[in-house]
Amino acid sequence: MAEETVVTAREVRAVAEAALRLQELLLRRAWGVFYAAWSGSMLVSIFVTPIVAASFPSAFTIVPHVIVNMAVSGIAVVATVTAFRRVRDTAEVRRAIGTAGWTRLLSYRAFASLWAAVYAVVILVLAFFISDIVNVVLLVYAVMLLYAFYALKLSFPRKLPIEGMVALSSLAIVTAGTATLRLIFAVDSTAPYALAYGMVLLIWAAASWNARRQRLPGVAYGGISP
Repeated sequence: MAEETVVTAREVRAVAEAALRLQELLLRRAWGVFYAAWSGSMLVSIFVTPIVAASFPSAFTIVPHVIVNMAVSGIAVVATVTAFRRVRDTAEVRRAIGTAGWTRLLSYRAFASLWAAVYAVVILVLAFFISDIVNVVLLVYAVMLLYAFYALKLSFPRKLPIEGMVALSSLAIVTAGTATLRLIFAVDSTAPYALAYGMVLLIWAAASWNARRQRLPGVAYGGISP
């Protein structure tokens, strides 16, 4: 008669904890792609396109400005959802013992739908209401931050990674400060904004590096390597 194997509750908890830890590491690395992709998008929208527009004001009008920003942010969307798609298989672990809401929020359908909706609003606002691209960009950042904070919370319900909190908080503080200075105090000088957002980009680059350097366990899990 084959010897029966008795699995204790402690062993079950240990296996579940190991599986959750693996998923958190994979998700953390996927978020590292998010920070890198969107810091690149912010670099273009905050620094590159304004410099080009100032250098060639007659050629680089608001239409190509929006098109370039849409293209770059679209690339960031593709990079982000591709990174999270590679981790989706591990969601079965979270579903078995909890929730895996991040799989819906960070899917192609949800992320691309949000991106399309945001830029549809941007185009309508620029076409019929205002022509200040800076204020519209600030609105886009505010929407992205709300979405990212919620997605980060769903990804890490037990404890938020330090780099995620620092990266999103830095952008939230600078965006709120920029909106306040522009709309209330009418500060038009670009120097303080450039310095503030330059620091944000450095923070996001550091957040991406810290997230991506997280080591995975020696045993591969389903060939997943985000």
